[in-house]
Amino acid sequence: MEKKKIPLPKFKSIDEMAHFFDNNSPLDVEGFEEVDIKFVKAADNTPGRPIQKRRRSIHHR
Repeated sequence: MEKKKIPLPKFKSIDEMAHFFDNNSPLDVEGFEEVDIKFVKAADNTPGRPIQKRRRSIHHR
């Protein structure tokens, strides 16, 4: 038997939201479901040449 889902309440503060999720699983909330996430390393898109730094002005204001 599947546990009954609870509606997500309207929170008045971040602390109230934190307290709710400290005491309830997101999987118990209506509209939330478990998903599998696969992280992959992003491709290196840096150019083959070094980045040139701007020269700083020697004049002070």
